[in-house]
Amino acid sequence: MASGLRLDETVDTPEKPTLLSRIYAQSGPNRVLALCLLVVTCVQIVACFGTIDYYAENALFELSQDVFLFTGAALFFASAVRATNRVSRLALLGLTLFCLSILFRELDVRGTFAEPYLGAALQNRFHYVFLGILWLSLLLLSLRHFRLSVVIVLRWLLTFSGALMISGILFYVLGDVAEKRFFTGNPAWSEMLEESIEQLGTLFILLSAWVALRRPLYARTSPPCSAKAEILSVQGVS
Repeated sequence: MASGLRLDETVDTPEKPTLLSRIYAQSGPNRVLALCLLVVTCVQIVACFGTIDYYAENALFELSQDVFLFTGAALFFASAVRATNRVSRLALLGLTLFCLSILFRELDVRGTFAEPYLGAALQNRFHYVFLGILWLSLLLLSLRHFRLSVVIVLRWLLTFSGALMISGILFYVLGDVAEKRFFTGNPAWSEMLEESIEQLGTLFILLSAWVALRRPLYARTSPPCSAKAEILSVQGVS
């Protein structure tokens, strides 16, 4: 037939999108915000590196990290409030507590206006007791859909928001390695490296929370007649 293909003609078949291409496609306008914050943070690191005063307790870098982590926790909590179902809400509350766990690890009020109010509580580790109660409460609330919640978080890690979180965790762990003087034996240089790397880690965690707020993960359970929960979708993951 005249309308048929000749033997020398080829048909282009669409390529299956890779994981990286899907993450890039999901990022959309969030790339602008991420790039701006990353540039500002890198400029801060380059401009301050070598001046140890910026890296002291409750100085510029530690305060920046506390702000990033607190804001990240607030954004994940806002996403949990906006969630349309219990399972997604519990998963997002877990991410909120994860940010708070790192924040409580970094928090130090010695020499600040908050020391008279929070100093004794932090010194006696009451904040860890409070955090432990929150984690235990979340675990008890999640028992019914625990497996489903875990699967949702694992699928979320394949999104742009999840990739930012993984990057943040890797940077934060690398900062802990720098603290152990793995890269240099100079205490001052080790401290500056640690705080600089952790600054990047907490920034990526903040960006992860921001993207999660704009692209909420969601799931739906099967009808009441079935006790088995089924994942239908995590937004941005086909």
